[in-house]
Amino acid sequence: MVGKSLSMINTVALIFLFSTLTECTPARTFQGCGLASDKIFCYGGYTGFEPNSFVYTPSTSDFFAIDIAKFDFTAINSTIDYWTPMPQPNDFHLEPNAGVIVTSISNKTKLYLTGGFGESNTPLINSTIIYDPSTNDWTTVPNTLPFYASSGQAIDLGDSNLFSWGGQVNNTGTIVPNQINILDYATLKWSSFQVTGNVAYDYTATLAPDGRIYMIGGAQGAPLNDTGYYTSMTVVSWFDTLSNSWGYDNATGTNVVPRKYHTADLIPGTSKILIYGGVQNTETTVMPVSDFCYIYDYKAKAYTPIAFQSSGAGPRAGHSSVLYQTPSTAEVYLFILFGYDSNVKLRNDTWVMNLTDTSQPEWTVARAKGASDDSTSTNALSTGAIVGISIGSAVAGIGLAAFAVVWFFRKRKQRQEFEIEQADPRHHQSMDGYGHHDMGEVLSTSQPVTSVTSDSSYAHTSKIEMAVEDGLRSPPSDSTKGPLLTLTKPHGID
Repeated sequence: MVGKSLSMINTVALIFLFSTLTECTPARTFQGCGLASDKIFCYGGYTGFEPNSFVYTPSTSDFFAIDIAKFDFTAINSTIDYWTPMPQPNDFHLEPNAGVIVTSISNKTKLYLTGGFGESNTPLINSTIIYDPSTNDWTTVPNTLPFYASSGQAIDLGDSNLFSWGGQVNNTGTIVPNQINILDYATLKWSSFQVTGNVAYDYTATLAPDGRIYMIGGAQGAPLNDTGYYTSMTVVSWFDTLSNSWGYDNATGTNVVPRKYHTADLIPGTSKILIYGGVQNTETTVMPVSDFCYIYDYKAKAYTPIAFQSSGAGPRAGHSSVLYQTPSTAEVYLFILFGYDSNVKLRNDTWVMNLTDTSQPEWTVARAKGASDDSTSTNALSTGAIVGISIGSAVAGIGLAAFAVVWFFRKRKQRQEFEIEQADPRHHQSMDGYGHHDMGEVLSTSQPVTSVTSDSSYAHTSKIEMAVEDGLRSPPSDSTKGPLLTLTKPHGID
């Protein structure tokens, strides 16, 4: 009887321990994540939602990491907290932020962070930052423009050059001017070049081996305007970094729903880009799209939907994806992190997809325990977690453990499993103003955001002209209305 009691105490105590570990890193959405020096770093995000309103709680300055060098890809449990909190810098103010753009630079040894919505719509003091994990140094990049961009994209071109384009002005809903910005992050000097046509935001941008940056999904609108339209997923715009020219591809795909808040990652050694998650919000829903995973082959100009053989992260939006290739085996893994799910609830789980076989991506899960293994595997614990459990009294132990379990689930329900109201997850609408967005049907004849032909180099170009062919221009103002996105500020602050 004593043996059974001790076994029960051990079991409940381990449940409590496991639950405590999963509670360490709060669920969140619109965080920024990136890979540098074999670690995944994540920063900021929204971790809560105010009751009886359509407003996220203030963003955070949380900064935490997973050490990939010590990560066991054969024993992954999506509910385990693998994160290690990183100390806040002593000589740098790391501001609360959400929606920050994070890009790996310097051969994936540093992180470039820019934009975001700040704290309660307060403009950022340090809008662009470079983080060096090897020295734990944070460096502010001087901004020579009268604004910074949020909801855009930044791509490392190599040779210390970083390409950025699109987005929204500061923490407002106004679309940025149409210009390409190039940062030499070795000298911290900027160059800017004007472009004509519509501007994209909430899209993805992926640099491929052919030298082109492929821009997928999101929305588009006129510069310095507050409204825009979803971009068709089958109209894939690109910028050729070798010829400094713009163009687009008409891709094939069946019923690929337009989306934003999705992610896109190039699978190394292939012409394939994995698209994950996203949302097409309307007046009544911000549910993630049900067709949440595709491979886009930019050579074949075709989308292939992915049907997983096992359950995984499922539909997500406002999540992060980080791709990692193991140096020893060249296996390719994709981390799907945080965001909100099809129940419109924030998540803090960690899912890893194996992309080594591009014909059938699969979720990586922990190996099943053998018949003789009746104990909890130490691989299921966070790296470095050392646990000692002392049991003094059977009755007291059961009581304390039971109380802990009840407390955990009560706290988890309060902190994580709140429902987000049916509104754009970043752009607040008041209770009285519901219906502020004018969302029509999907534009059936979407145009590329910018269709440009130019043989001029950046050094000698002041403007990259848009092609004049009628079929390449942005939709005219009197064209059939598609999903109109009225861009309001996050948190609903006017």
